[in-house]
This record gives sequence, structure tokens and C-alpha cells, in this order.
Amino acid sequence: MGKIILPTLGYVAALSLVFCIFLVIRKHEALLRAQQCEGSVIGYAARRGTKGGTTYALKINYHDDQGRAHDFTTKTSSKPPARTIGEKVIVFHYPDGSPPSVLLFGELYLGYWIWFCVGICAAGCLVAPRILNFLYVR
Repeated sequence: MGKIILPTLGYVAALSLVFCIFLVIRKHEALLRAQQCEGSVIGYAARRGTKGGTTYALKINYHDDQGRAHDFTTKTSSKPPARTIGEKVIVFHYPDGSPPSVLLFGELYLGYWIWFCVGICAAGCLVAPRILNFLYVR
């Protein structure tokens, strides 16, 4: 049973890279179309983890091109916080009304990066035995 499940999971992870790359490209295109606004960090939102640790999401204020003020809290959090209070940040305001994003790797691409790395590792584990056989078996 284990001889079937593990390779199947590996193939699923490796093949999911197609979807990961598609989503990264879609995110990239959305960022290019988004309105870039200057925002500033106005505070932190504490988030308690399951193991009792606390991380801090950024509370950000910015104004769009029409001069309307917006406040939002980032989806990701970290310890220590990614930026200090008062620090300026680039905010992406989407024309379709999607929640805004801030120019931080963890906010924009960390999930995709983890997904990509897991997929590449799975693909490597599936391909490596075949490469070794090709190189060394006579």
C-alpha cells in the first residue's frame, strides 16, 4: 500500500506545479494592473498561534488615486513585525475590488514559493532514481 501512496502523492505534488505557475503568473498580471499607492504602517494586529506564540500583522493606511482613505490588515503576520510603525510601504489597490496587497514577499508570494519548492522536491525524488540508473547502470 505504501508503495502506491507515496509515489502518487509525489506525482500529484509535481503535477500541481502547473497550477502553481499559472497562479503566480495570474498574480503577477494582477499586480501589474493594480494601482500603486503609498501607504504607511499605522499599527499591528496581534495573532495568537496554536502553540501560544504571537505574531503581528501590519495595519496599513493608504489613499487611492481618488483620494479616498483605506485601512486594511495584511493577511500574513510575523515576529518581529515585517515593518515598523510609521514606515512607508507600497500598496496595490486592485480595480476589481479585491482586497489590497502590500509589497512584501511573504504577503504576495510566500505561499506560492513553498508550494513550488515542495513540488520541485517531489519531482526531483521521482526523477532522480531514473537519472541515476541512466548515468550509472551499464
